[in-house]
Amino acid sequence: MTNTCSSNLIFLLILFASFLSSCSSYPTIRIEDSELESRKIESNFNVIRAVDFSSDGNLMVITGEAEGTQDSNLGKVEIWDTNDWELIQTLETEKAYNLNAYFVSEDNEEVVVVNTSGEVSIWNTTTGARDKVLVEGAEGENIAMPVDFLQSQKLLSLISSLGALISFDIDAEEGYEVFSLDNNDYRSQSIAFSEEGTYLAFLVSPQYVAEGDNDDALPSIIYVFDTETWEQISSTEIESYTVIDMSFIDDRYFVLSGIDGFLEIRNAETGEIAQNLSKETPLDYTSLDSVRIVSKPDNNFFAVGSAEAVGVHSVVGAVTLWNSDSPEPLCSTGRMSATTALNAAVAISPNGKHLAAAERSDVIVWDIKPCF
Repeated sequence: MTNTCSSNLIFLLILFASFLSSCSSYPTIRIEDSELESRKIESNFNVIRAVDFSSDGNLMVITGEAEGTQDSNLGKVEIWDTNDWELIQTLETEKAYNLNAYFVSEDNEEVVVVNTSGEVSIWNTTTGARDKVLVEGAEGENIAMPVDFLQSQKLLSLISSLGALISFDIDAEEGYEVFSLDNNDYRSQSIAFSEEGTYLAFLVSPQYVAEGDNDDALPSIIYVFDTETWEQISSTEIESYTVIDMSFIDDRYFVLSGIDGFLEIRNAETGEIAQNLSKETPLDYTSLDSVRIVSKPDNNFFAVGSAEAVGVHSVVGAVTLWNSDSPEPLCSTGRMSATTALNAAVAISPNGKHLAAAERSDVIVWDIKPCF
């Protein structure tokens, strides 16, 4: 009788494990086995600064330094149709260094462009004309300025040349100073809106990274603000690591990436770690993007770009796609290499079709449907 019960119990456990395995919707594609189809978008840039998709995934916007010039004051924005991968519009801009562009509305007729002087302008994607300047830029300024845009509420967040965190309402054409970083030991690193726009998070990192074990090393800090009242609701210090980028994966949790493979998901309100995804790897995580894929509304996905210098002018890296509920990546692009600026920007299309990453003067786009 005992042997029969034991056998039945073992059988049920095996059956249950098999059932759980069959319910897994997102099998991991191992890095060494990754064979995602890709294409190179040979755009006309010296260096790519940013890449993003429209909310329907039908258009991709690329920003960077115009080809044929070493003058970072000459920038350009390209808009590509992702259905046939044709270049449909080019916008000639200024201040290419850290140039950003976002689709303003769901009809994709306008983009908001932010350059490193702090100028904010609206451009028509059909005519290629700059329709209006919402914020005049500071003369001569050319700084690495983090930016984020919340399309659902048409809110733009950026850092002023004086280090202030600004929230700008595109429709009302009004800005509000949320926070001022009055500490010369820190620099503005990244800013991000939560998925529904409930929170705005501001990441600052030490100006100088201490080498080796140093008790005096400064932590990275994440400040989180309520977007209705603009009151600060939390501040979280990250010890032992330099955090490079951050992105919300929903309206409550954000993911952080940093040096030496540091990768964590934290609660925005408490700062507590929800998942530690850090890996023992020499690669630095350099960039993040997150998205709610339309066809998979119950899951949160994010992409992580990584890179490591292997010579004076050479880097290697990869881009991995994650489901926030899993401790392992869904799939990876596999090992990539470039002369410089590998994975300076990553983006996922909300329709779940494409993953894009900058590779110096080009953009690589992968078909990520096999990942799901």
